[in-house]
Amino acid sequence: MDELNSKYPRVREAAVQALGAIASAKDRSLAALKKAMTDPRPFVRGAAAESCVTFGVKTTPLVPDLIQLISDDYLEVRLASISALAGR
Repeated sequence: MDELNSKYPRVREAAVQALGAIASAKDRSLAALKKAMTDPRPFVRGAAAESCVTFGVKTTPLVPDLIQLISDDYLEVRLASISALAGR
């Protein structure tokens, strides 16, 4: 999970997408997704929201974070969070 702290935003994005693909709702994965939702790069935040769809109902603790992303400055992040909430 060191990739989540990479100085390269595309590496962080890929790491978040990998978490979604694994679909393991371990506390560590959910904590990493939560952190990624506050990443300075919008595509990392969007990938975190999209990964919540894969986790499904196991991401219930992240619903407040997804709701907060609805007001993100970037349209892609807002759409990803809405999609994640709708796909639950």
